[in-house]
Order: sequence, then structure tokens, then C-alpha cells
Amino acid sequence: MMYRTPHIFSRFLCFLVMAGLAVTSPARAEVTDVLKSIQRDGQARVIVRMKSDTGAAAWSTTQSALGQRAAVSAALDNVRPALRSARINTYKTFHTLPLVATTVTQDQLLSLMSTANVESVSLVRRDRQMETAAASSTDAQLLASVSAIGVSDAWAKGYDGTGYAVAVIDGGFNLSHPMLQGKAVGDACFGSDYYGTSTCPSGQTQQIGAGAASNCPSDGSLCVHGTFVASLAVGNDGTNFGVARGAKLVPINVFYVDSACSPDPTCTDSEVELTALDYVNEHATDYKIAAVNMSLGGGDYSGYCDDDPRKSIIDMLRQKGIAVAIAAGNDGLTGQISAPACISSSLSVGGKR
Repeated sequence: MMYRTPHIFSRFLCFLVMAGLAVTSPARAEVTDVLKSIQRDGQARVIVRMKSDTGAAAWSTTQSALGQRAAVSAALDNVRPALRSARINTYKTFHTLPLVATTVTQDQLLSLMSTANVESVSLVRRDRQMETAAASSTDAQLLASVSAIGVSDAWAKGYDGTGYAVAVIDGGFNLSHPMLQGKAVGDACFGSDYYGTSTCPSGQTQQIGAGAASNCPSDGSLCVHGTFVASLAVGNDGTNFGVARGAKLVPINVFYVDSACSPDPTCTDSEVELTALDYVNEHATDYKIAAVNMSLGGGDYSGYCDDDPRKSIIDMLRQKGIAVAIAAGNDGLTGQISAPACISSSLSVGGKR
């Protein structure tokens, strides 16, 4: 049943407060956003954070990926009864994150928020690619962009990324481009919405392996942005260079085609991004990942958004010495920033036009 009056929000939140839940303003805001989505659509796609902060196997950002997997498995065992009680039979889990992604109705949300093994429920939010000069870029423009930050001084001291890799979480990548040839390791595609619409070459919801992030149609529409961003990060054609010109590239496609992306042809969401960051965390040592780049985002925030479920994985990567650089936004706003760049442990990056 869908409630059609604004009173549902205050009544629902009063219930949660009486139950000892949602006592902080970020949590209240998240529940309100979920309820608004349910009111509009009858259901909402959400990220459920499981409580996993007790016991010897407690999940922690400082644990190894193996330890985190074990702790997440234990937390999932504890939360499964709550999922069954809420009649939630279909859900997605993550390897090293104490999170579950699922779709809920109002009654299911109420049931989840009433259980001791659920810490929070957050709305899955859509994100867009941040505008670049990719559509009309030239090698000269790219070279000017890189030289503008004084990177040549770092190169002169031997810091050019050699021996490391940069994970670029973006759209498709044209790995045959001269700037990216021979660069890719650990290719991955999670470019699928929860209805199964995929941009992975295999047509599957996920794909790992050579070429997985390189589903590029002849018009190049799905690979322009990712190719340009990756070239800025690690490109090297012998004449023109990206910032970490000696580094490898871990290309990860998270964008999909969906009518809900309109007016953009593609978009992504926080659930898919969490899957990609989860993958980075698991394989950080395998590929010697030193940094992550996310030229994407959405929304406008005037302060930190540390209630965002993506903060846990960004904290985790930071503990490993991996910087997560995220575009601040392209709307020219003063005193505001888009998510997930508003997460305090990320490196928000802006540019001057």
C-alpha cells in the first residue's frame, strides 16, 4: 500500500525514534528519502548496512580483505533471519563490505529498521559522468592539462607511477587507443542496472578479464569519457603523457544504458560503484593499485555526506594507502559539492574552466 500524504514521514520517523532507531539527522534524512521513493514508485532500491561491530570476527576497515570476507559472511548469517522476516528473498551481497542491496516496500523497510542486526538503510542513488573535453579533445589539449599541474617535477624525481596501477571507475575504455595500449590489467565490468541491462561485452551483469571494460560501439559513444579520463591518468603514447605515465590501468566499467538515465545516454548508481570498489579492495595487492579515480557523481551537498554507504570502502582503501579521487561536480556551485566526493575521506577534485 502506498501512502499519499506527507504525514507518513513524521509518523514513520516517530516510530523509529521510539524504537531507538534513526536518532541522528543523517539517518532520519536517509529514511525519509527511501520513503519518498517508495511513495512515488511503490518500492525503493536500497543498501542495507548490517551490524557487524561485535565479536572477535568484527568487520573493520583495517582488516585484510580475507578477514573482511570472513566478518561479512558472519554478519550475513546474523541478518538473514531479518531478511526472511521481512520477506526479502532476493538480494545482492558484497565480498568485503557489510552491506546488502535489495528492493523494499514500506512494510519491508519497517521490518528491517526494527531489527537489531540492521544498522541503516540508504537509498541507491544514480550518478552521471562528469563532463570532460573528451568529445573534442586533442593530444595537445591533454598535454596542456597534465603539464598545468607541474607533474614534470615529479617525473624528474622518478615518480611516474612505474610499478603501480591506477583503477579508473568510469564508462567503457578503448584500450586500442595509442595512449592506453599495453596498459590494462585486471579489466572488469559491472555495468548493469538491477534489471539486468548490461553494457558488458558478454551481456552478463558482471565480467572479469581482458577486454571486459571495452564494449565500444563503432561510434565510440560508450567509451569516449572513460578513454579520455584513463589517458589523463596513465596515458603514454611516447609523445603525450598522462599524470602517472609509467603506471598500469585497471579499467572498470560501471555505466549502463537505461531510460532512467535520460537525458544522458548512460548512468550508474551507488550500488554498482560499491561493487567496483569492493573489487578494487579485493585486488589492490594483486595489481599494486595506488589510486582510484571516479569522474562521476550526483546531487549537491553543503557539507560532508559521511552517512553515504560508500564511505566504508573509501576508508578501507585509505587505510591501505590508496587515494580515492572523485570529481567535485560540474555545476559551478559555491559552497556545495556532489556525492560521493562529499565523503570526508575521499579526495575531491575540481577544475577551473
